[in-house]
Order: sequence, then C-alpha cells, then structure tokens
Amino acid sequence: MKPTAFMNAFSHMGPYVATQEFNAPRAFGWKAIDPTRKPQHAMKTLNSKTRFTFPSDLEIKVERHFDAPRELVFDAFTLPAYLTKWWAPEGQEIISCEIDLRVGGRYRFVLREPTGAEVGFRGEYLELKRPERFVHSFIFEPYPDHGAVETLTFESSESGTLLTIVLKHKTKEGRDGMFNAGMEHGMNASHAQLDKLLVTLQP
Repeated sequence: MKPTAFMNAFSHMGPYVATQEFNAPRAFGWKAIDPTRKPQHAMKTLNSKTRFTFPSDLEIKVERHFDAPRELVFDAFTLPAYLTKWWAPEGQEIISCEIDLRVGGRYRFVLREPTGAEVGFRGEYLELKRPERFVHSFIFEPYPDHGAVETLTFESSESGTLLTIVLKHKTKEGRDGMFNAGMEHGMNASHAQLDKLLVTLQP
C-alpha cells in the first residue's frame, strides 16, 4: 500500500505527506516522540497555525483557532456538504461521506487516490453536544487494531473559535506512529483549506 492511503486516514481531517512505501511496523512506533521538541514543518511556505502537544504517552493534543463562529466550525466538521470540500488532500477526492450524527451513529469516509486506489476509515459517535463538542472512535479500515478515540471541543472566542482535539491511542507506539507519519503537516494543510472554506460561508 502506498503511504498516502495510511497517512490520509490518520490525518482524520486532511492530507499527510510521505516519500517512502508504507510499512506498518515502522509506521506504528518506529520513532519515539520527544515531548520537548519544537514543531517541525515539511513545507516552509505552510501557514502553520495548528499547535501540537503530548499530554500523556497515549495522547496527542491539537489546537487551532478559526475566524468563524463555533456553530459554523462545528458544522464544517460534521456535515458532508462541508467536509467534502476541505477534508481530502489536494489531488484526491472523497467519493463517499456517510454521517449519522447521533450518539451511537456511525460515519464512514472513502477516499480515491489519483491512482484509482480507494481507502476507507470509519468510527462511531460516542458523545455529541452541538456546537460544543463531540467524541468518536477513529479506525483506518486496513489496520483496525490501531484505532483511536478523538474528542473535539469548540470554544467561542472574541475573534472566532478555538478548536481543541485530543486523540487517545491504545499504545504509545500507536500514538508515535500516527504523529511521525506526517500528522503535523497534514493537519496544518487541511486546516488551511478549512480556513478558506469558512471565509466563503460567511457574509
């Protein structure tokens, strides 16, 4: 499997970048995270506004401010009409975006790569309180044993919305593998796409 499939799935909201063939053992924990590290970005031109920290050996915390009301940002993360416009990496498309937005409801996204290959990921909504927060499981279908639980919180501010995401993994190796696969660059890129979409959705 090419790396783009794995990385897109674990971005959960956007693209990853890679140059090597995917190798599952290496991807899941081939390099430990240094909690004191400074963020490194794959592209110097990237508008890097997303902040990453590591609250525990199992968690990745992501914070990003958006210049839009939290109701709109929440909808951008939960409505197929919006997700299909910013979630997929450039050059790929979401060919299926199914969301049953309720506690116990499920979602499933399928991406098609330029090669024609298709990859899927899915999960179940565990908590839901619009527009404040939701919690769901996250599973990349070819590797279901390496899933995570993701909590998204939307906090209103004077200038927009602070999004906080906490991903909790089953193992430290799973956490490190996800981050080292290119998560930092991928989420910055997808969030930048979301920034542009939010501008078009406001008067």
